[in-house]
Amino acid sequence: MAYLQEVQRLFLTFTACNIQLLPRIENTRADALAKLASTKDAELLKVVPVDFLVSPSIEVEPQVTMPIDEKPSWMDPIMRYIQNDNLPESKDNAKQLRMKAARYIIHDEKFYRKRFSSPLLLCVNDEKARYIMREIHKGICGNHSGGQALANKIL
Repeated sequence: MAYLQEVQRLFLTFTACNIQLLPRIENTRADALAKLASTKDAELLKVVPVDFLVSPSIEVEPQVTMPIDEKPSWMDPIMRYIQNDNLPESKDNAKQLRMKAARYIIHDEKFYRKRFSSPLLLCVNDEKARYIMREIHKGICGNHSGGQALANKIL
């Protein structure tokens, strides 16, 4: 993929460019390399000289990943308690948090609310909740119906 990007970048430096497809019969070295890449035939390895590169032949700029600052969510204290047993300093707040946390679970790095007689409900942050409601309102989940039916679609 890096080679494709390099070629596309180099195309911009030319005033004119022509790409031609050569049949394998006319390009025996490329044909031999293609066969070499797909075989472990010892005879073929003797015919085609093979060099092993220690580093790539082109330089690729390192990609930088920046964390997105998310606003604090109502889920954060509960998740911290479930994952790390972090409790607030106040005994009353700690007791409330323990009682709330009993209704939640983290599974496959996703936060769910446990219900007594229904499946686990995925908990999402405010931004994701607004997105889900926008998509449902647009009609992506079918025709609009009454309020309770619409709420059930969201759940």
